Amino acid sequence: MSNREQCAFIGLGGMGACMAANLSAWLESEGFPKLIVWNRTSSKADKFASENPAVVAQSLEEVAEKCDVVIASLGALSNCYRPADQPANDTAADAVYTKLFEAKKGAAKRSVFIETSTLYPDFVGASGIEMRD
Repeated sequence: MSNREQCAFIGLGGMGACMAANLSAWLESEGFPKLIVWNRTSSKADKFASENPAVVAQSLEEVAEKCDVVIASLGALSNCYRPADQPANDTAADAVYTKLFEAKKGAAKRSVFIETSTLYPDFVGASGIEMRD
């Protein structure tokens, strides 16, 4: 068992899977615990873990409980180049973050969150405020 930080990666789409693969290889080479991964489509997480030094979290609650560093790469369900008069729609990311932040409130340890998602600035700003609370 390692005393080193436990990292997680949430979101294994086109961008996230590549970043997570590089991170999982580096973590392994440096003696860190295996990367914990979670994805809304669990089959993507299972496939990723079968091809990389990683383990699959069964829930966001597990990520919140176990991880010191959480990296997210979540996509919006809407077009990133929306017209200015259209509201932002980051529904998928909102659902994930709501669940993760709720679970983190009851967790024993604090975490660092690293956001790499393709999201609208207003959503990220509101999430940052919620994360601090």
